[in-house]
Amino acid sequence: MNKVRIAIIGMGPRGLSILERLNAIYKISDQNLKFELHLIDPRVYGQGIHTSEQSDHLLVNTIACQITMFSDDSVTDAGPIIPGLSILEWARQHGYRELNNKFLYLGNHICNEINANAYLPRRMLGEYLSWVYREQINQLHPNIKIIRHQQLAYNIDSMDDGQQIITLANGYTFHADKVFITTGHGENTPSPQDLMYLKFVQEVAKTNHKADFIRNITNTYSLHHISSEAVVAIEGIGLTTYDLISQLTEGRSGKFIKNTDGTLKYLPSGEEPHILVYSRYGLPYASRGINQKGAHGQYQARFFTTNAIDKLRIANQQNRGNGQLDFEQELLPILLKEMCYVYRCTIDKKWYDIEAYVPTSDDFTKIEQIFFGKLPSLQNYEAFKEYAINYLQTDIEDALKGNIDGAIKATTDIIRDIRDCLRYAVDYAGLTPTSHKIFIEQYCPIMNRIAVGPPVIRSQQLLALLNAGVIEFACGPKGRVELNYQTSRFNIISEFSDGSYTSSADILIKARTDTFYPALDKSPFIANLLKNGTIQPFFNGDYHPSGIAISHHHHPINKNGDEVKALWALGNIVEGANFYTYVLPRPGVNSRAIRDAGKCVLELFEQLETHEVVAASKVKNSQELIETL
Repeated sequence: MNKVRIAIIGMGPRGLSILERLNAIYKISDQNLKFELHLIDPRVYGQGIHTSEQSDHLLVNTIACQITMFSDDSVTDAGPIIPGLSILEWARQHGYRELNNKFLYLGNHICNEINANAYLPRRMLGEYLSWVYREQINQLHPNIKIIRHQQLAYNIDSMDDGQQIITLANGYTFHADKVFITTGHGENTPSPQDLMYLKFVQEVAKTNHKADFIRNITNTYSLHHISSEAVVAIEGIGLTTYDLISQLTEGRSGKFIKNTDGTLKYLPSGEEPHILVYSRYGLPYASRGINQKGAHGQYQARFFTTNAIDKLRIANQQNRGNGQLDFEQELLPILLKEMCYVYRCTIDKKWYDIEAYVPTSDDFTKIEQIFFGKLPSLQNYEAFKEYAINYLQTDIEDALKGNIDGAIKATTDIIRDIRDCLRYAVDYAGLTPTSHKIFIEQYCPIMNRIAVGPPVIRSQQLLALLNAGVIEFACGPKGRVELNYQTSRFNIISEFSDGSYTSSADILIKARTDTFYPALDKSPFIANLLKNGTIQPFFNGDYHPSGIAISHHHHPINKNGDEVKALWALGNIVEGANFYTYVLPRPGVNSRAIRDAGKCVLELFEQLETHEVVAASKVKNSQELIETL
């Protein structure tokens, strides 16, 4: 029996999906092969960045019923369907219960079952992913042998015969026949601005011992050193910021209590630093509406469909010889029409005939305001603060109405629901280079802000913290940072019609995860793959959105422009050629993450089958030659 060596580099959720599909597809294959499967990751297998060591107040930003690592009947072209537990089913079956807004192991107690729409602690997601990993290992076919390497990968050298020589960080080297690269999130080298901030902190350390600059939050444990006497400015008011706020408040023994009217009040512990928040837009991300769609419910596009995208491509191909699309000119009007349709149908509580539907000018104006969120002209900081508080209160009210009954959240939630259609339009340089740049840099932030925000509880907590004075807005929109050597602090400044407003902080934190740019990534593994030409940055014309270049089969494209067919790359490393690779699989919606993993593993088996046929043919021809002689 022949042996095939396969490596998975990166054993977070994407690597876990490859493992699951390998096991599932091997069981139905008729391969006369033994697999030696090398798993490479220094962290806990399965978890990736979702470590089970995190505090309970750090939450997953997706509801429990909409996370799974297993396929179901909705999944197509990914191999056999092997059902498994979603995180909600796993938590319930493994004795977790909800008690006083906490998720506790209570064994066989049948009371306080976890709500399907609960936002679970990220720690539990890590535990679930580890359980999925153990389940896969326990169910492996006897012909699959696992070899674990608790190391970082250092390099892959592609040989002329197709063999891949893998070198680990500890110097150990081995060869593999096939390799899956699923390395997940990384960290970039500091930018010139970052270096300037770091230099400032070093230079003022003697006069302000609290001064610090934190440019990349890989985990929130790095905040323990922050003094309660410090003023902390957080740049960005998105999902990462809520984690930071939680760690600096609940993580320091502060308490939220519910008022009789359902609002929250914050009781400080005295250990919190004073927190300032600001962003380019100025306002927090909008909350997600209370889920009314269940685990599987998704709005099905009426206008922004794959058929509509195909028609546009065909027309462009005929008219200008290129099927690429312009998002602003060709796709955005359809998306806004889709939003108008959902908004009007939700308000009128009936679905209109799409053939006759035309948005009214009033509805279109409303949708433009929701989408673009243009702020009124504000005279001063006090006017902005009042506007921001009112915005937050209104957003909470809209979220509590739900994502079916509430017109605002029903409208914005479709952006999540039709994400596969967006991918269909954007993937593999589907937009013109200029339009791709505008889409990524201008429109993706808008869609994230209105549709991919935090659970409503986070917005309620933010409002309570603002009311308690623990948090303030550092400034208005378009805040900028200046280095004040006289005070040894960061100044955050914004302009209003009445003049500028300035606040000061000892510590500046950039609350965002680095975009993966191969040439900037700090990983020696990525640097070596670039150096030896195994991978190349993805470019759409002259625009580099992020990620590495891949073929439609997820093979990296090397420096010569060739597919490296012994390698597959999935997940964050290919964000650029693919769009929105961050999300975990969801049950009942033909999850893209599971489909991609399945297609790659199915191709692996096709390659192995072809190899076996070729090898058998060579043996047969040799025998015929001997007989002839």
